[in-house]
Amino acid sequence: MGLAVEVYFDPEAERAVFGVWEVVRAVSGSSLLFDLRTRPHVSLAAYPEGVKPLEDVLASFWAAPFPFALASAGAFPGAEGVVFLAPVVDAALLRLHRGWHALAPGGTAHYAPGAWVPHCTVGINLADVAPAVAAARAALPIRGRFESIALVEFDRELATPVRCLVERPFVTA
Repeated sequence: MGLAVEVYFDPEAERAVFGVWEVVRAVSGSSLLFDLRTRPHVSLAAYPEGVKPLEDVLASFWAAPFPFALASAGAFPGAEGVVFLAPVVDAALLRLHRGWHALAPGGTAHYAPGAWVPHCTVGINLADVAPAVAAARAALPIRGRFESIALVEFDRELATPVRCLVERPFVTA
C-alpha cells in the first residue's frame, strides 16, 4: 500500500479526461483506470505506506486554483504500457510541485524535483500504446483549472484500489 498526492481538475476538464479514458478503453480493451476507481489527476508525489504526517502537511498546504492545458500525449518507456496526457509545464505548476516537496520531502524518486515528469495517466498495462497515444492526441488540447489537492491511498489488492483519504480545495487569496 502506498500514498500519493494528487491535484484534481475542474469538473469540465475532468469530464473531458474521462472521455479520453473511454476512447483509450475502446482502442485498447483495457479498463484498468476505471477498475482502480481513481479520478483524472496529476500526481505531485508518491510515498511508501505509513507516512501519516502527510495528512497534517496537506491540512496546512495552501494554493490558489490556476489554469492548465493538457497539450501533448505520450507513453512512458518500459513494459508497463502507460499512456498519458502531459500538461504544459509553467511557473505555477512548478511552484506547486516545489511547494509540496519543500513541506514533505522524500517519497519515490520519480516525483522528486528535477526528475518529475508531470502527467495525467489515460491508460495502463496496454500491450500496444500507439493506438492509445493517437486516440489521446485527438482529444487535445484540454484546458481547465487545477482546483484541489488530495492524499490518496492505493493498493491494487483492495476492493477499492484507490481511496481518497482527504481532499482540500484550492482557495483564492
